[in-house]
Amino acid sequence: MCESHLNVSFQCSSKIKSEVVGFVQLYPTFSTVSLKTAYIVTDLYVKPSVRQKGVAHPLIECYYQYCKENSARYVTLETSVAN
Repeated sequence: MCESHLNVSFQCSSKIKSEVVGFVQLYPTFSTVSLKTAYIVTDLYVKPSVRQKGVAHPLIECYYQYCKENSARYVTLETSVAN
């Protein structure tokens, strides 16, 4: 399921048997060099019990497609060193 919230964030979720097992959230930013919108992936989470089972792949495809459809200049992932 993919949804946009007032152009502030974009979220996708993965479900197995109606249980949400993963999600991704990104926020728009602006590239002043290219004068285009860009996106920062701030959350990409998959429930530990279903990791290594391909759940993240459709989430990544979902946000990549969203960025492409919205002519994003780039998309970047920010994470903690501990991740």
